[in-house]
Amino acid sequence: MKAKIIAPLCFAFLLSCTSLSSLIKPGPSPGEVVDEARHVNRAASSFPAADEDFFSHMDGGINLEPQEVQGRNTWILWTGGNDRLWDHLSKVSFGTLDFLKTLSSHPSLKFSRDSRWHYLGLVNEPCFEKATGPDPSRYGLWLDKRRADCSPDPFENETKYPGVAIGARGKTVPVGSF
Repeated sequence: MKAKIIAPLCFAFLLSCTSLSSLIKPGPSPGEVVDEARHVNRAASSFPAADEDFFSHMDGGINLEPQEVQGRNTWILWTGGNDRLWDHLSKVSFGTLDFLKTLSSHPSLKFSRDSRWHYLGLVNEPCFEKATGPDPSRYGLWLDKRRADCSPDPFENETKYPGVAIGARGKTVPVGSF
């Protein structure tokens, strides 16, 4: 008697699961996601690869061909302004991945530019100095500042490395890709 009742219940359960799964929309397939550049009809050719050899000191000064320099730069700087990825990672990590805390020199934190290697195993960006207070041009954050005696950051050249004017970019923050 119990078998006669359980079998229809199992069938009904499986049928409801199948019906529910058909209502859940699967994620986008490769090539279907419209990123910021595609949204504003920017061609890939409008984003030139960085050709400055600004990582030359990290490899012992070996000579690289121009395409090798561009490849290394692309590999190291692979995010290319993908703030959505980092936003997603910060959300799914429930706050354990917090780059602002990692980069901050706020006095309330256990670490700062002086001790990032000891606490986090991170090497500081050269040509920067420790923040001594909140920076009004950076939303009051305690971020290291580029030293005046260093060459300019090549990615601050908005003419050579144009960003995508969408959302807040170009309205409340610069359009540049840096």
